[in-house]
Amino acid sequence: MTLSELLEDLKQVDPKTWNDIDLSLSFLINENSTSGHALIQGCIQRACESRGWTWNICKQTPEEEKSHYAEICEIGPGYDGDYYNQYHESGITWKEANSPAEALLGAYITAIKMKQSASKKQHKKCGNFYMDTTIDNSKTEGNKINEPIY
Repeated sequence: MTLSELLEDLKQVDPKTWNDIDLSLSFLINENSTSGHALIQGCIQRACESRGWTWNICKQTPEEEKSHYAEICEIGPGYDGDYYNQYHESGITWKEANSPAEALLGAYITAIKMKQSASKKQHKKCGNFYMDTTIDNSKTEGNKINEPIY
């Protein structure tokens, strides 16, 4: 997706952050300029931090299809500040793109959509992953607890 298309998606999933970016871009800054990319990336970084999410952007090696990689994570419950605790973060999503701003914006939009979807379902954390624990009553109707289902 292009940066313009990503900004249109952002408008739908997070109007407040989109408004911050749009207002800033309206002051004669082209979204595809270096300044525009810096502004978008900075706004998305602040939006991630306001949600308590961590973010990471990496420049990839030349053999990769896209030049940048962005990841958005959340800090696990009970994290005690020990950096060496390998389970202190769990990844929400990641994206690859041809600029840091595009990669982070794409990952942010996906993270928002995933969180909105997850809030509509019941999920249980299993390690670094979430499992859908919603019960489909049509498949369990008439069954008694602990009765095998064949």
